[in-house]
Amino acid sequence: MSAPSSNAVAEILKDAGLAAFVAAALFLPIIGLKTEATAGGITLESHWRWALIAVAVVFVGRIVLNVLFWRRPVKTETARRTEQKAAFGRFLGKMALPAFIVFAIVLPQLPTTDRYILDLSILVLTYVMLGWGLNIVVG
Repeated sequence: MSAPSSNAVAEILKDAGLAAFVAAALFLPIIGLKTEATAGGITLESHWRWALIAVAVVFVGRIVLNVLFWRRPVKTETARRTEQKAAFGRFLGKMALPAFIVFAIVLPQLPTTDRYILDLSILVLTYVMLGWGLNIVVG
């Protein structure tokens, strides 16, 4: 493996710095500050060392991930298998949608379907659609 170019090193350090910045924004208040109950009320204690250690671990970990896993050239066999799996997923998606629509129309008409199964199916579908909505809003 050849030595990475200075541009690649700069990109890796920029990515690691951004990850460390986000980690610092999260870890400094979560890990760095702790409330303690005392006789006079609640006091705020700082544990900056642990928060900074966590940020440093994120920085170094991001560099390691970039160097060892994410910056490797993709082998042609791996790319071919990935494309085959993606094509199969697209085919399965095209077949699954009509099958699920037919199932949703036929399920209430089946003689073996009782009220419990129908109510449970509606509940599951409601939670799935809620999850989709939250994924769109939050994600």
